[in-house]
Amino acid sequence: MTSCVKNKANDAVKIDSGTDSVDGERILGKVSAVTTLPGIQMISVSKISSEKVENNTNGLSKSQLKAQRRELQEAQRAAKHTQGLLLKSKQDKENNSNGQEKYVEKLQPALSTEEKKAMPKLDLTTRTVEKTKKKVKFSALSFFSHLPIIEKDPKLAVKAFELCRIHQSFYKFGQDCANGLIRGGNARAIGLLTCLKLLIRSCELSAENDFSRNLLSRIELNFRLVEQHRPASVSMMNCLRVIKTKCLQLGEKNIPSNELKEELIDAIDSYIDTDIKKAIDGIAESICKATDSSFKEVYMTFGFSSTVFQVFKKMKMIGRVFHVVIVESALRSEGKEMMKRLARLDIPCTLVFSKDISFMMKYVKMVFLGSSALLVNSDVLARAGTSQVALTAKSFNVPVLACCETYKCTNRAQTDAFSLNERGSPCQLVDLNESSNIDGLNLVYDITPNSFLTAIVTEIGIFPAGAAKAILRLKQLDADE
Repeated sequence: MTSCVKNKANDAVKIDSGTDSVDGERILGKVSAVTTLPGIQMISVSKISSEKVENNTNGLSKSQLKAQRRELQEAQRAAKHTQGLLLKSKQDKENNSNGQEKYVEKLQPALSTEEKKAMPKLDLTTRTVEKTKKKVKFSALSFFSHLPIIEKDPKLAVKAFELCRIHQSFYKFGQDCANGLIRGGNARAIGLLTCLKLLIRSCELSAENDFSRNLLSRIELNFRLVEQHRPASVSMMNCLRVIKTKCLQLGEKNIPSNELKEELIDAIDSYIDTDIKKAIDGIAESICKATDSSFKEVYMTFGFSSTVFQVFKKMKMIGRVFHVVIVESALRSEGKEMMKRLARLDIPCTLVFSKDISFMMKYVKMVFLGSSALLVNSDVLARAGTSQVALTAKSFNVPVLACCETYKCTNRAQTDAFSLNERGSPCQLVDLNESSNIDGLNLVYDITPNSFLTAIVTEIGIFPAGAAKAILRLKQLDADE
């Protein structure tokens, strides 16, 4: 009986093991059912599973076995990773809860345990901090930040030990230029040369050999002070270059310092008389010879120019009858100054604004314009608004004459008014408040292309509009002689 039952149990186990998939629950159920019978030996489940695995592995190839092991390893790694994340999140929660309790204890150390329990916990994890966003305001003036600004009371950068070497006349001259009391290339050049004369007279040097070197250092120091008030014009730079060259030439001579001072002062006086004043008279004579009118003519000018004023004065002296249309410079009211001076000479004149140029241009025979510098590319640097008058005259086929002394010529080339210029106060354009969103750009100079000009008038003669290099060459020849 015992052997029969045992054989049946073995047959049941063998039948189940012959199938492709092992049903562990069914095997365990049969084995447990067989072991409950009395007098039957205990059959081990691990032994049956090991035998079954051996039977399965025998039917698989090596690649399939490797794939199974790889899947098993990946499953184990994923399980470890998820288990680690769960542990970490649990630790973070515990740390946060401990930190909150410690934070509450620090805030209220005198509270009892019951009050602490009743007190709501602070949620430190959900505390948010509002970040202030700085609004960067874009300004179109950032494109012109390289241009210097003319200020009435600028901050001067002068060292303490250099104060004793600064002459008072240069400080006063710089203030007048910044405040607009001294305007125009000729007036600023004469003012600088006058200050140099006062500086040379007040300069006391014991060693004759160090005269030129010490004087040049003092001139350079005082000139930097003037530039801090307002940048130097082309006429001022050319004047200073001539005086420095003369100072070096005299320094090489073995003569007393008093004689050197007198020769320098005489050189400055001759420069003012010859290169500036006589040059203006020469321009006036050249224009009077070129323009012969038997009846009343109408001329136009822009703002105030000492050279153009001298031209009209010379015409009045020789008996010309003419009428002057003055285009007002809206920023500085220089047209009113020109009108006052012409009225004193009994010259009829009319003051108009820039919007009326095209209306008055049909009555104009010729346009006379002043200039601050003549560039090497034959363009003219003048006060802002000059190019507008020249362009309008060109559109009406009216001749445009630019009056420029040869000492204002420079080797610098410039095609626009944005690379090198000066900025005036924007309050001259509009009334700006601190809360207004308007940015004012007040440029002092503009560039008049030579294509807008008919001729350039100098004390040497009248030249075509593109003859700046020829004028520079003739000026150099006169200086060498």
